[in-house]
Amino acid sequence: MKKILVVNIGTEIGGIEKSLIDFLKYLDTRKCQVDLLLWKPAGPLFMQIPKSVNVLERPGVGSIKEIYKIKAVKEKIKRIKAYLKYKKLEKKGQAWKALPIREKGYDIAISYCQNGHSPYYVLDNVKALKKYMFYHHGTYEKNDKEYELDKVEYSRFNKIITVSRANKKMLLNYFPELEDKIEVIHNLIDEKAIHEKAEETVKCFKKQNELKITTVGRLSAEKGQQFALQVAVELKNKGIDFEWIFVGDGPEKENYIKYVKENELQEYCYFIGNRENPYPYIQQADIYVQTSFVEADPITIKEAKILNKKIIASNIPAICEALEGVKSAEIVSLDVAAFVENIETTFSNINISCNEKIDINEKSKELMDKLFEF
Repeated sequence: MKKILVVNIGTEIGGIEKSLIDFLKYLDTRKCQVDLLLWKPAGPLFMQIPKSVNVLERPGVGSIKEIYKIKAVKEKIKRIKAYLKYKKLEKKGQAWKALPIREKGYDIAISYCQNGHSPYYVLDNVKALKKYMFYHHGTYEKNDKEYELDKVEYSRFNKIITVSRANKKMLLNYFPELEDKIEVIHNLIDEKAIHEKAEETVKCFKKQNELKITTVGRLSAEKGQQFALQVAVELKNKGIDFEWIFVGDGPEKENYIKYVKENELQEYCYFIGNRENPYPYIQQADIYVQTSFVEADPITIKEAKILNKKIIASNIPAICEALEGVKSAEIVSLDVAAFVENIETTFSNINISCNEKIDINEKSKELMDKLFEF
């Protein structure tokens, strides 16, 4: 039985975190021994981790308050030294070097994200025959010093998994020497669970006869909700009766709510925060709209595909890749008038069936089985 370690930041509500849960479900079906290390305390998705997965205690040096409560003098001095070392290395961006080496050996150790010190912890603090990193972001956003570090460290992984062809192409612009190490495996998605959760009784929209739109995603600049609100203003100006629900949270939420008030969109646009189960909001919508500027592998669009929704999305590489061959989707340039026109046209043809059978996972599972030698 293969021993696998998976390292990730946490289990909050987000694309990487949802992908992690479905990845762990896949490993659960392959009957391997899985340890999971999370840097953050349990989040909303924690309870969805398969019971077969062993969640490890987070390594660390503790807080200064915790250390001063220790009564044994030698232990207290030891812990203070470890704490000071950690803080010194943290300032240098090398905090993982102060953490203990994990004694248990693994067949495969995985940094399931490119963020924080997860990749470097796997490389330096874990004993494993093979080490992989999953890259889930549509851009590479690090300073020159971090970039120089990554040019050395990324080459130490046996494989780097990007979640779309567009994602791989972007990463190769920065690391062309890694061509032979980078593989593309799209995120796994639990289709059965999505269908089941979509049937949960939730009153999502206030009215029934108007145009109903849903967008799901982190409220941040790259996800394009500001652009979506500009589209909403034009829909309102044209006298179209609609409701647009935005599911998600993030740093731009207050700015978006302010924009809604300034443009008198309170009866049209609603920011409802994170939802552990966003699928009824997608299911009950007439159209799913995604106005992202950056994506790696747009999971929410794939979820809308699974629920057979009409989709209107921005013309960026990862979204084009995700919607290849999907007849019920419109890919639109990031132009307000173009989005308004496509929303109007799609809604006027809303009764035309978009029931398409799309296999999301088959190829990804084949590639995963090959990668892990199952």
